[in-house]
Amino acid sequence: MACLGSRLLAGAIDVDKALNLRDVDGDTFADVARSNGLDPRHVGPDPEAMARIGDFVELHVEQGKGLGQSGRPSPSAAPSWATAAGS
Repeated sequence: MACLGSRLLAGAIDVDKALNLRDVDGDTFADVARSNGLDPRHVGPDPEAMARIGDFVELHVEQGKGLGQSGRPSPSAAPSWATAAGS
């Protein structure tokens, strides 16, 4: 699901629904979080964090196989502004 982290933070997706999403191997988001050292009990809306955010932009760059196999020129990018700014 696109922008899952942002949706969870903002409360735009039900936490139980998100935790039960499955990847192509059948693993749930909760299982994958646990296997990466994250506690799924701490996933979800964070009103305090949202109150500290003035503006938010979430940008994504296509990274899928289809881009390279399209037969069309593909641009490359330098680090994003947020990465360059240390955010």
